[in-house]
Amino acid sequence: MVAQSFLKRVHSLLAPLYGYAKRRRRTVLGIEPLEDRTLLAVSLEIAIEGPSPVSGFATSVATTEQYFIVGSPSSGTANSGQAFVYEVGTGALVHTLNNPAGGAGDQFGYSVAVSGNNIVVGSPFYDSGTKSQDQDVGRMYLFDLTTGGLLQTLDNPDPEPDDQFGASVDISGTLIVGGAAHHSTPQNDAGAVHVFDTSGAFLRTINNPEPHPNDHFGTDVSIDGNLIAVGEVFDNTGAEDAGSVYILDATNGTLLYELRNPFPTTNDYFGHAVTISGNLVVAAVEGDEVGAANNAGSVYVFDLGSMTPTTYALHIQNPNPTTGDHFGHSLEIDGTNLVIGANLSNIGGDDTGVAYVYDIGVLNPTPTVPV
Repeated sequence: MVAQSFLKRVHSLLAPLYGYAKRRRRTVLGIEPLEDRTLLAVSLEIAIEGPSPVSGFATSVATTEQYFIVGSPSSGTANSGQAFVYEVGTGALVHTLNNPAGGAGDQFGYSVAVSGNNIVVGSPFYDSGTKSQDQDVGRMYLFDLTTGGLLQTLDNPDPEPDDQFGASVDISGTLIVGGAAHHSTPQNDAGAVHVFDTSGAFLRTINNPEPHPNDHFGTDVSIDGNLIAVGEVFDNTGAEDAGSVYILDATNGTLLYELRNPFPTTNDYFGHAVTISGNLVVAAVEGDEVGAANNAGSVYVFDLGSMTPTTYALHIQNPNPTTGDHFGHSLEIDGTNLVIGANLSNIGGDDTGVAYVYDIGVLNPTPTVPV
């Protein structure tokens, strides 16, 4: 997965690098009609083992054409977390990014993102102090991809206990976004998203546009240019925990579109994973039922440049549905390639996980094998 040069941002792709993947750098897409799409085959080039057992190695990954970054949130001193930079093609270790704060249980590396020469690493369980109100407020860090040096420390600008700021991160150009899905203003766990630039300056907080308790706005975030896609996995529109996705303007926080779960049912968790590139927004319904298979998962594609931007343009169902696959647990889009992870698929063995690579620029597809 991470060894494929066309991937810029992925959650999980291959079983040896099983886990979440956060993010980035993308190519803006030209928009074509979105009916059927072909499934591509790719091969495993590199498999890298974690530094120690139970390290959480590959909980997050992000790639460029030359390097890939792997988060390992339970490794390092006192299990404070690390991230590693490897060379694509050879798998050679280039940099080890240690947790600058070094706090036990910080989960540094829980999320990672890359754009140009900048790496963002989330540390959602960072404690800003020793008091109860300082616990798990979260933090993000900006590193130099070339040198591995720390550039900026991005503190939670509106810290509340258990915010878990940095559990989701993304970067596009000079803009950095981080989710704080447990932020409890104005409602308990309503969620928020914070925007910074690469100078370290805090720009704005985007609060949940329609706050309700336990919405978790900011479960996942994705940015491309000035557009931010935010998942709100426990939104109750249409059904309990059906989920929603919001599209916002990064420059001013204005809400542009609300993308609702097209066929809401209880515990769908639409928006658990989101990705945006150009006018295309891809969002997962991780808990979707496919036939008799519960939590098999499916994915919807929206075209913001169309006449009906809030109506889905394409529905991609799990091609090999079994109960608990979680197809859509991770998403990445680059060019015309869409990668969809099913982290608990049983195709290669019990819960080994699989990723599917789709060419969304080809009509009338004949699917091939998954990764």
